[in-house]
Amino acid sequence: MTEKKLFTKGSEILKKEDKCCICNSKNNLEPHHILHTTKYDELHDSIDNLVVMCHNCHHNYHQQYNPEITFRTLLEFQKKYWKEYCPKLRTKNKKLQKQNTDLRKIINKMGE
Repeated sequence: MTEKKLFTKGSEILKKEDKCCICNSKNNLEPHHILHTTKYDELHDSIDNLVVMCHNCHHNYHQQYNPEITFRTLLEFQKKYWKEYCPKLRTKNKKLQKQNTDLRKIINKMGE
């Protein structure tokens, strides 16, 4: 009975949220319990104890924080993700902007 309830609650949260709460991916989404249900059994079937994560983030989070599954560790994991990932995006963006600027210069010289 509990598995069926979880599936229903998991389906419910997946209908409400369409991206991973960590990386914003819209692929391979899964429900994740915010508070570990072995410690907080009464929250097992609560939709308020669920968030949506992609499979990769979900797996990596559990690898790093099991058995310390809490709201605090979820925020810590999210912060680490953005701290590591965002600088890479900014670097890529700067390179793309430079390439774009260089291309515009070449095109402008060709038009002269």
